[in-house]
Amino acid sequence: MKKLLITTAVLIYVMNVTGQFKKLVWSDEFNYSGLPDRTKWGYDTGHSGWGNNELQYYTAKRIEN
Repeated sequence: MKKLLITTAVLIYVMNVTGQFKKLVWSDEFNYSGLPDRTKWGYDTGHSGWGNNELQYYTAKRIEN
């Protein structure tokens, strides 16, 4: 998670310096415990190739994930 935040910060800085990025319109830093904020995030759930024939199984509202 820390690498993702650092990468995002560097990308935002570079875009801002080059003038290609004018204003941050949305972000979520995930600096809290528990499930993602349900006002910002939702769940797409399914299994057995659901979506695009993936082998993953998507779950909803599991704190251990």
